[in-house]
Amino acid sequence: MSNFKKNISQLGAGLLIGSAACAQTPPSAVELVDALNGVFGKQAGTRASHAKGMCAQGAFHPDAQALTVTEGPLWHKTQVPVQARFSVGGGNPKASDKGKTVRGLALHIGSDWDLVLITAPVFMVATPEEFVGFMQARQPDPATGKPNAERVKAFNSATPSTQAQIAFLEKAPIPASYAQTPYWGVNAFVMTNAQGKKIHGRWRAEPKAGHVGLTAEQLAQASDDFLAQELTQRLGNGPVVFNLWLQLAQSGDDVKNPSVAWPATNPEVRMGQIEITGLNNTCEPTMFNPAVLPKGMALSEDPTLLVRAGSYGVSLGRRAKP
Repeated sequence: MSNFKKNISQLGAGLLIGSAACAQTPPSAVELVDALNGVFGKQAGTRASHAKGMCAQGAFHPDAQALTVTEGPLWHKTQVPVQARFSVGGGNPKASDKGKTVRGLALHIGSDWDLVLITAPVFMVATPEEFVGFMQARQPDPATGKPNAERVKAFNSATPSTQAQIAFLEKAPIPASYAQTPYWGVNAFVMTNAQGKKIHGRWRAEPKAGHVGLTAEQLAQASDDFLAQELTQRLGNGPVVFNLWLQLAQSGDDVKNPSVAWPATNPEVRMGQIEITGLNNTCEPTMFNPAVLPKGMALSEDPTLLVRAGSYGVSLGRRAKP
C-alpha cells in the first residue's frame, strides 16, 4: 500500500478518534484545524501546521532497554526504515527559518509507528479549548493583516498555560541546524511491557551533534531558508543521528497536561537511535499521526493528544482535495 493510500485509510480512524474525544472534550478536530486556518489561511496542498518542511529518510535502531517498558516485534529488530520530515512551526509554507517558533521532527518508523516531536519540552496550551482560543486571538486584523497585539496579550495573560512555551522560546537561541537541537514529544503515552506493567512516558530525541544556536550576528546574516540549506550540506558529509529517550512519569506528574514539563530528574530509558541518511521528496502527500502506534504503546488520557490525533486526518483530507 502506498503512503498516500495508507494515510487516506488512516484518515477515517483519525476522524473517529477526534469525534470520540470531542464527545467529552470540545472542541472537535475540525475546529482545531479551522482555528489554524483562521491564522494562516487555507493554502492548497499544504499542512495546516508545520507547513514548511523537508523530507528525509533513514533508519531506526531499537535498543534492547526498550523491552523494560514496552513490548512487540519492533524492539527485537536490528533496524527498521524511517521516513522523516523536518519542519518550521506554523501554517505558512514560506515562513522564515529565523522565526522564534518551534521546529518539528516527524517520523514514520517502520510500518506502524508515527512519532511527532517539536523543539520545546511543552505545548503552547493545556487543553483543546485553549488551543482554539490561542489561535483565534492571533487571527489577523482585516484592517492591518496582522494579529492585534493587545488581543494576543490579553489572551496570554488570561491563560497561564501559555507562559511555559513562550518563556522557553524567548530564552532559547534559534537552532543553527535541524541536526543540532533537541526534540520533545509534549504528550504522554501509555507504555505496557510483556509483564503487563504500565507506565506513562514522554519522548525526547537528543542530537549526537550537540546543541548549537545562532548568535544575533549569525542570525542576521542567515537566509530565510538556511535550515534546509544547512541540512542538505550536512547530509552530504554523513548521517544525522539522534538518541531517542523515553522520560518516565513519576508519582504526582501530570500526564494529561502537555503545557507542564516533568522534572528533569525523572528516569529515562534509551529506546533506540534515529539515523537520517539522506533527503527525498516522498513525505509531503502523507500525514504523521501520533495515533499510529505499535504494540506496547497507547494514547494517554491527555485531551489535547486525543483531539490532535484526529486533526491530522482533517488536515490531510483538506490537502488531498483538488
